[in-house]
Amino acid sequence: MAKTDYSSWDRDQLLAEVNKLASRKKYGLVWEEKKENVVERCQKELPVLEEVGEKAIFTDPTLSTSLMIEGDNYHSLSVLNYTHKEKIDVIYIDPPYNTGNKDFIYNDGYVDKEDGFRHSKWLSFIEKRLRLSKSLLKRDGIIFISINDIEQANLKILCDEIFGENNFIAQIPRVTKKAGKSTIGVAKNHDYVISYAKDVSLVNLTNPPHQDKEYKYKDEHFLERGPYKLNQTLDYDTLGYVNSLDYLIEFEGNSYYPGKVSEENFLIRKSENPKDGFRWRWSPKKVAFGIQNDWLQKSQKRGDRLYTKTYLNAQISKNKQGIYYIEYINRSSPLLSLALVDNKYSNDNAKKELERILGKGKFDYPKPTSLIQTLLTIVNSKELTILDFFAGSGTTGQAVLELNQIDKGSRKFILCTNNGDEKSEHGIAVDICYPRMKKVIKGYKNQKGEKVEGLGGNLKYFKTNFISKEKVSDDTRRNLVKRSTEMICVREGIYEKVADNVNYKIFSDKKKSVGILFSLKKIDEFKAKIEKLGLPVNMYIFSLTSDTYSEDFSDLTVRYSIVPIPESILDVYRKLFK
Repeated sequence: MAKTDYSSWDRDQLLAEVNKLASRKKYGLVWEEKKENVVERCQKELPVLEEVGEKAIFTDPTLSTSLMIEGDNYHSLSVLNYTHKEKIDVIYIDPPYNTGNKDFIYNDGYVDKEDGFRHSKWLSFIEKRLRLSKSLLKRDGIIFISINDIEQANLKILCDEIFGENNFIAQIPRVTKKAGKSTIGVAKNHDYVISYAKDVSLVNLTNPPHQDKEYKYKDEHFLERGPYKLNQTLDYDTLGYVNSLDYLIEFEGNSYYPGKVSEENFLIRKSENPKDGFRWRWSPKKVAFGIQNDWLQKSQKRGDRLYTKTYLNAQISKNKQGIYYIEYINRSSPLLSLALVDNKYSNDNAKKELERILGKGKFDYPKPTSLIQTLLTIVNSKELTILDFFAGSGTTGQAVLELNQIDKGSRKFILCTNNGDEKSEHGIAVDICYPRMKKVIKGYKNQKGEKVEGLGGNLKYFKTNFISKEKVSDDTRRNLVKRSTEMICVREGIYEKVADNVNYKIFSDKKKSVGILFSLKKIDEFKAKIEKLGLPVNMYIFSLTSDTYSEDFSDLTVRYSIVPIPESILDVYRKLFK
């Protein structure tokens, strides 16, 4: 890494550097921060959203609307700080791993292994985006980040600083492939998922659906009790001998003694009352209840052994009066720190999954939908807003749609991705992510020509754009208001137009409405439209100051709130781009 040459610095520069060093923290990551073009741009221009109407997808008005934003994710996150501050439940990201093999672009150039500022550039890049994303999380929100060994240690320390060491949840290894070669004698078969909470004291993680493959048997009680497994014999010789638990069981026309002994040896053991030896695990009363309620089974391979059924959703319990009964339960376990080493989480599986939809060679190293779904199932809600600001091929979107279909949830997603660079064979947003979402939502034919039904859903497509900042002049304010409609609709989650002209716009979802007033000259006409709808309304009123003109709306009979624009937007940007 090249050393800084201080010989040409003047006195003020040197003093500033000394003060900077003196104030530097005593523990944590310290790196040479590198300027980034997309960040610097926001000093001169303000990001806005523009809808690409022809890319909208609607299949069912009863379903929630998800979003896709094309553009640099720094700009997307900036806009989302206005539209979605503290509204995101879960963030999942798969950032570039900084391998040096053309996976990480900084200031329009690939960062290779020989770059002396390779790690500094990556840290400068990810740190700014993580800070922007933190403010989007709800107070009980969670972020999951995929990463490998190259930046894992740096990322962990950086996240400790941004989210707080006490908000760390877990670092879970994920299998990337089952086989591999290495020139140094160790095949690298995994990467990691690092997770943090915004406030871990508010997080209520649930157990994922039970994934024990041993629950593979079904009987006539399946609908009530679920599947079962046979992993315990009724007789044991390692629990210590108990005379009262050494008795004859008559079951399905056969006689059974603990340890498969003969009647003669059974009687000898009873009389000798040894310290150790075979006996039943259950009392005679519990066995009688078990037989009556179909809880015992002969070994399917060896008919001379009795097994107890272990059902997924039921167990035998005993009340205070000593009476046995069937208790229905949700037998689950916490997500294990080694839960992601199954091959279904591998890159090979993810690649095949994507190829079935888009064909071969479209995208390198996608993540599997099973990974995202497993992470989402431990979050205790089916009504989540999930953000992925390194959306890539769109795995997160497909995972959310599939999970909603599986458990009848109403989750929605926000995918942010750029469209690649001129060197790319495909535009990531236009040629990969969006086509995948369209096919998954509406249906498609796979590579074998077989029809795959769509999962349904609604999607709005936006691109980031900019308006000149011009020191936030009145012209800037007017331009920002003209370009703010899409941002306001995204903020409110309401897109159906009721009124649309140069003076005002009104949107509604039949439950509430949103009004945007550009010209105060049409305030009476605007109010009349609002009153006619008869719905609670959030009104955005153009003002060169922070004045909301609240006295002009005091006669409205519907419930309302007033937000000044562009000041409400500018307040967010002033904090982000100070």
